[in-house]
Amino acid sequence: MLNTRIVEKACRRYAVQGVLTTVVLSLIVVALSMWVPEWNLIVPMIVTDIFSLTVCIVEALVLRSVAQRDIENLHNFFTAATGIRMLLALLTLTGCYLAEGRDAMLPYCAVFMSFYFVFLIHHSVFFTRVLNSHAKCDKEK
Repeated sequence: MLNTRIVEKACRRYAVQGVLTTVVLSLIVVALSMWVPEWNLIVPMIVTDIFSLTVCIVEALVLRSVAQRDIENLHNFFTAATGIRMLLALLTLTGCYLAEGRDAMLPYCAVFMSFYFVFLIHHSVFFTRVLNSHAKCDKEK
């Protein structure tokens, strides 16, 4: 069983990695925007940054809560968080579509989906490691 200190450390690490990933991806988008200014990537990047940071921080807080209450529910949290993130992404892109219109959606989709897939990989790798360390702790008992 993972102890409270390990859970706190994992939650903090997840949030920090998410923020750093957002910063690195944002710097890449800014560089692309400076290189090809006609693509208009800054507003889509801001929307995506807000989405990414909000989802990452909320997931870290919920992860801490779930792990402290019942560590056995981490598998359920992983599945639920992935599904909820997808629904929130669809709602966000729908909001962008309603606000900007069909012709302006290509930059939003390109930036948003790039961030989304990177965060999906981060989420999967992180939770695979957390769940494997949990299984390892159970075997040691």
